[in-house]
Amino acid sequence: MSVISAQRQFDDIVCLIVDSNEQSVIPGAIELLLKVVKNVILNPNDEKFRKIKTNNKYLNNKLLSLNHGEVLLLHTGFIKENDEYILYPDEFLYNHLVYISSKLDKFMKIINDRIKESEKCSTNERSVAPDNSSLLAMQQILQFIHQSNSNDIDLNSNNDS
Repeated sequence: MSVISAQRQFDDIVCLIVDSNEQSVIPGAIELLLKVVKNVILNPNDEKFRKIKTNNKYLNNKLLSLNHGEVLLLHTGFIKENDEYILYPDEFLYNHLVYISSKLDKFMKIINDRIKESEKCSTNERSVAPDNSSLLAMQQILQFIHQSNSNDIDLNSNNDS
């Protein structure tokens, strides 16, 4: 599988997650996945960051409880073996994790910006703003995914020009 193919598959799964889940639970799932990915990037040789127990309550409550949550975790590069999700180290996967980390960071920025905007609303507007803000944030995430797909760069190609 090429880097671009893996990136697009991951982006498609994120779109599926956004479309098929309650908007209020998505930020927590993205935040958790981002933390897991960054821990692996920062500690690629540390096995404790590359293994997650399937009965981990936090993982189950935040990510795996989502529609397609496990699919998202698997498209990150984890493999389910017995009672664990395991991430086997390799260079392709490391590059994929860097891409995922960058993408999830941007998602969280969009979400956090929307939350800040809704907090600035007056009390009269607050009854409407949070729901609209959440919806707008998710729409921005979907737009970001579709726009960035046209600008993907294959990290494995040798472009010396």
